[in-house]
Amino acid sequence: MSDSVPVLGHVDEYLKLAQEYNVSDVHLAPFTQPKWRRFGLLQPIWENAETLTPEDTERLARSYLPEGELRRLEQRGDVDFAYAPEIGRFRASVVKTRLGWEMVFRVISTQLRTMQELKLPEAIKPLLEYHNGLVLVTGAVGSGKSTTLAA
Repeated sequence: MSDSVPVLGHVDEYLKLAQEYNVSDVHLAPFTQPKWRRFGLLQPIWENAETLTPEDTERLARSYLPEGELRRLEQRGDVDFAYAPEIGRFRASVVKTRLGWEMVFRVISTQLRTMQELKLPEAIKPLLEYHNGLVLVTGAVGSGKSTTLAA
């Protein structure tokens, strides 16, 4: 196994790669290779990556979890929070399972795109003129709700 990709030392190393390769999510779980969701497909980051052990995922989680979130994880068994190291912004989820600690990171884009770039219909523009009322933007996870609102 000398030609395999070893487990990285800190979650930020995986997250930096995710940003470089335009990835939406990073998944780190015991007994699997590190994975990412790229172009909608969940796939290994490297085909020849070492499988993560329960010890690896716990060490990786402890490498970035703030003390308060670590306590909450120990008490509740799961934690969701914003993670914003110097390299970018992420939504982080950590869950303690019977197999070990699992982590998922959603990459939050810091680039605001225009309505034209998002190819939003012109019919939406008049909604921006109203000073009161309620507009609901709904959809599945990862469908672009926050991106739409930011535009």
